Amino acid sequence: RESEPAVAMESNGDFAVSFTREHNFGFLNLNVDKDVRVRRFTSAGNALGGSIAVTTSNSENASDSDIGMDANGDFVVTYTSEITKTRTVNFFGVPFTQSFTDHDVRARRFNSAGAAVGGTFGVDTTSSQFEDNPSIAMADDGSFVIAYENGNDIHLRQFTSNAGLRRTLSIATSGRTERNPDVDVDADGDAVVVWQDATNGTDIPIHVDAASGGFV
Repeated sequence: RESEPAVAMESNGDFAVSFTREHNFGFLNLNVDKDVRVRRFTSAGNALGGSIAVTTSNSENASDSDIGMDANGDFVVTYTSEITKTRTVNFFGVPFTQSFTDHDVRARRFNSAGAAVGGTFGVDTTSSQFEDNPSIAMADDGSFVIAYENGNDIHLRQFTSNAGLRRTLSIATSGRTERNPDVDVDADGDAVVVWQDATNGTDIPIHVDAASGGFV
């Protein structure tokens, strides 16, 4: 089953769609894991080959993808990765290993022909908070920004065209519950981020950020 589509288009009208694909397995197919895939199309809607794997392992339980594309058709897909990690905890002075589920935001680059440029990379994998619901936008030169939930806050990371991290910006850290960010950029990389203030469920704040990293 496919769900959670996202689309991005290049200047000539060709476009690509990312989506989540679910797999049932195990006893009576009751277990489900997920991966993220992408498929390219011409401006007329004709498929350019089959779907392409973005994630490299179903064990990531990847979902919530978004896609950004530059003027030349190069694109980046970002998604939420749900993986099992381990940590050492002390119980009455006795250390033991505990498994837990963590949410990280990851991404992968592709060229205009749909070939992956390297493997997946972490957008934010170090925070002690859950990272979820990424949104991506690309400038004409291939640089890109990704906004995402970091716990109850909204963060933004800016990347060069070769996925080098330029800076991290804290967009919303008010102590309220901030959710569902969306980001867009102009040709120069200046960005606008919107999100939901879910504390009351009614407010839609906006932040404008320059490509140089400063708030406008």
